[in-house]
Amino acid sequence: MELVEGLIGLPLPQEITGQLEKVQSGLPVGAHLPGSFMHIAVADLGEHLMSGLNAAAEKLSLVDVGPFYLNVTGVGTLGGNQPTEVYAEIDSARKLLELHKQVGRIVRLAGLDLPHEKYTPRVTLAEIYELEQFDLKQIMGFLQRRSGFSAGPFPVTEICLYVRREDDEGVSQEELARVPLG
Repeated sequence: MELVEGLIGLPLPQEITGQLEKVQSGLPVGAHLPGSFMHIAVADLGEHLMSGLNAAAEKLSLVDVGPFYLNVTGVGTLGGNQPTEVYAEIDSARKLLELHKQVGRIVRLAGLDLPHEKYTPRVTLAEIYELEQFDLKQIMGFLQRRSGFSAGPFPVTEICLYVRREDDEGVSQEELARVPLG
């Protein structure tokens, strides 16, 4: 039985994705995520069987948060002194935080466990697998150059469950479910 990675996120308007791709192009290190993979992270489900992700997809309609607006407020990294991810920061709007809590409850209703991690509203721009000293300097330079970046406000009207698979040809991402908010 195949394990696949599940992610719950908020799709971005094409205009915002385009702006994020321009910002990302100035990052000289890391595995850049293609624009088609960019979304606002709500919950990283980790690896599960498709049956578990299908159960979570069916429960997404239980989300009880209406449409709202968000802004990109800068760039940052996860991983402290050894960054593992470079991301675009998303403002911590009250509705986004409520949505994150609801998704956690819904995913547990579907029988999946979520790792207990601090929630950082973000759009991943690049993943860092191996970090050399020179890479760290380049990341810090990128963060300084892009410190004033912002975009939005933009509407958030849908929530998606994405599935990522890795094979010999690379990583693919598909939508398992897309549900309107509200």
